[in-house]
Formats: sequence, C-alpha cells, structure tokens
Amino acid sequence: LVGMGAVYVAGHFCSSSSIPASAVYSEAGVIQVTPASTNPNYTDKAKSDHIFRVCGRDDQQGEVAGAFLAKEYAGKKVAIIHDKTAYGKGLADVYAAAVKAHGIKVTIVSAHEDGKADYSSEVATLASAGGDAVAVIGYLDQGGKGIIQGSLDSGAFDKFILSDGMIGDALTDAFGKDLNKSFGSMPGSMNEKTAGTFASVAKAAGIDSSGPYTGESYDAAALIVLAMQAGGSADRASIAKNVMDVANGPGTKIYPGELKKGLDLLAKGKKIDYEGATGVAFTDVGEAEGSFLEKEIKGGKFKNKKQR
Repeated sequence: LVGMGAVYVAGHFCSSSSIPASAVYSEAGVIQVTPASTNPNYTDKAKSDHIFRVCGRDDQQGEVAGAFLAKEYAGKKVAIIHDKTAYGKGLADVYAAAVKAHGIKVTIVSAHEDGKADYSSEVATLASAGGDAVAVIGYLDQGGKGIIQGSLDSGAFDKFILSDGMIGDALTDAFGKDLNKSFGSMPGSMNEKTAGTFASVAKAAGIDSSGPYTGESYDAAALIVLAMQAGGSADRASIAKNVMDVANGPGTKIYPGELKKGLDLLAKGKKIDYEGATGVAFTDVGEAEGSFLEKEIKGGKFKNKKQR
C-alpha cells in the first residue's frame, strides 16, 4: 500500500495485522484509522500523530468483563481459552487479571489454533481444569465457534463468556437457545442519537449493524473523508492534522447519515464535531475513549443489557 501511494488506511481489523503495519504506515506518513484493533500496543507503541483507533482497548474491555462476572460468578471458577493472536492473547491476559481481582478463580488459561475440524482435545483440557463457565476469546466463525460446539457436544460446558469477536447473529443462528446461559461484552453504545441513528441508516442500506465494529468501521472511513474536506487536501500531513479536529470539535455535531451535511459545512469554513455511530471522541494519543455493551443471550438472541 505504501509503495502504491496510499494516503490512508481504514483498518486493519486484527491487532496482529495493525500493530506491525502501523510502524510502516507511520514511517511513510500514511494515516491509519483502525475500527477494530483493540490491543493496547497499537497506540502505546506507535507514538505517532498518523495512527488512530476508533474502538476501545482490551484493558477497558477486560475491566467491563470483570465487573460483569463479579455479579454473575462471584465465588465461582472460570476457564479461559484464546486464539493465540495478539488480540486473543492480550485480551485473555486482561480477562484473567480482571476476574481474579473480583475474587473469581481462573482454573486455566489455554489456547487453540484456528482452522481445525475438531476441538475435542482443547475442550477436554478445559474440562479437566474445571470451571463453572469458559471464557472464549476468538472469532465466532473460526476456532472459537469450534470450542463452543465441542463443549456443548461433550457436555463439558454450557455457559460461555464471550469476547467481542465472538458476538454476532451468526453465533446465535448456529446454536440458538443452547447459549441462553451465556453473555459477553463488546465496544458499543445504547445512545439513540448515535448508535440508534446508525442502526436505522444501516438498515435502509441493507446492512446489518448488529455485528461487532460495524459502527466503528463507518466512523473510520467517515473521519478520513471529513478530514480531507477540512484541510481541502488529500495530502497525508493535512489529513493527519485534521482528523482530531473534526472528531473532537467544537462545532456542529454530525451524526450517521449526515456526512454530506458535514462536508458542506467544512467547505464553507465551518467547524464540525463528528459524533458518528459511536460518539467519537479521541484522547490525546488518537484513540477512542471507549464505551462497551454488556450483552446477554435470551431466547437464543443477543440482547443489550447495559452500557459501560
């Protein structure tokens, strides 16, 4: 991408891709706005005004999960399994620390490989360690789904604590009410003006807004376009300078579906405060302040329980 003269990248999605790529982009002056890379090292190590993160961080999500588990599993035991990636390993570490801080015993922190046809060995290891539930940190269309399938088939576990990458309708479509005792957390908001409006805009365009990082992806692309207009240029340095300004205001608030309004105001020299789908507000290192949703499964469907 750098050699092709790319000006910006809305991505990458996986931390294991975003972290090494950020060093290359930063050196070349390419602006990178990730919608979904949650590992703290993405911004902690970048130290660059060209690197931005629209989603919250793993350490924030770990605290949310710990607080949620403290209510549901006080005095109980939890097993943890992750997918070995920078995302999975990093989030597993903060999950373990957070639940221990809330008085919950972690029986094992294990790992799995994606792409396997059978996960009975990994499930057997988890079952041997024991626990009232297993925290599955991975992706709903990869090994994480296999861990759940193996656990249900063998009867080893019927309660699952799900990371953000495990939350989506595809999971409940596959397992339905078998997951009714399960819950998880993901970046998101219950704000009607931001998340609610985005859901309506997405539905009108035939897009399912319920999956993880859909709103963040919208915001990552919108911020780049607005920053170009704010500086009147597609120059890398100009975009980098203006991303923070359009995101943090002050100015007219811009919500989902109002991109043209924002562009018109900027073209007239007016200031905007882009709220978007996720209520975008950057810290001084270019990452979102972050809000998270507690999700529970009822009637075989994910339901919002609380925003933190």
